[in-house]
Amino acid sequence: MKRFVLRLFCGLLVLALPIGVFELLGLISGEKESKGDILSALVSVYGTEGDEECYKAFAVILNTLKERGEFSPSKEEGYLWSETGGDAEWIEEVISSVEGQVLLYENKPILAAFHQSSGGSTLSYKSVFGEEVPYLLPVESDSVTERQTLSKTHLMELYGVSDGFSVVSDGEKVKEIMAGEKIIPADDFRRQCGIYSTVFELREKEEEYEVLSKGIGHQVGFSVTGAEELAGEGKSYEEILKHYYSGVSIGKALK
Repeated sequence: MKRFVLRLFCGLLVLALPIGVFELLGLISGEKESKGDILSALVSVYGTEGDEECYKAFAVILNTLKERGEFSPSKEEGYLWSETGGDAEWIEEVISSVEGQVLLYENKPILAAFHQSSGGSTLSYKSVFGEEVPYLLPVESDSVTERQTLSKTHLMELYGVSDGFSVVSDGEKVKEIMAGEKIIPADDFRRQCGIYSTVFELREKEEEYEVLSKGIGHQVGFSVTGAEELAGEGKSYEEILKHYYSGVSIGKALK
């Protein structure tokens, strides 16, 4: 059940990609929220039986987003929240242990991008969104592969073409899809076809295409499932955060 909620949660982040930078993160500007909202977010992502260091790490991310005014718990705004239920009281203590802690770069709260899972490494912010962000660089991470199939007939009808589809990549990330003379931006193709990430291959078969995608989400910054792996190796929440956000510090926000 936890995995189902996790995939649904981060799936919303993927679907939100075209809206804007903060909507890319599944977060929309709003007023500062209570510990209860952070608790709900943590349970949505890690359930009530996750690793304490993962809860701490993600709580610091949410603290950072709060500090930047980019955190809202409203379901109507596209962020999935779970009813806390179960044995969640201990998580409140975890939240309290990192209260006020934020991620800083040059003494300013960072753009704390996160995603569900990587394809062996994260991607730089520049490779996905075109802008250089010095602390959002590629780092080694978890490796998740997803397989899907797409009907050839459906794709041809969807895009009004009669030719096959081919991938044009920029490094690992798909840049665009070619269908005859038609050029389809990778993000548009991915969203319209329900593909989990923009790191994927199309393998043509008789009546369909097999899609082999790496990771889930935009793959920039913190990986939810990658953090679980690092915590399982004994890494602290500080080590996990500094793995995914290069050159940052953890401290109190300057008022």
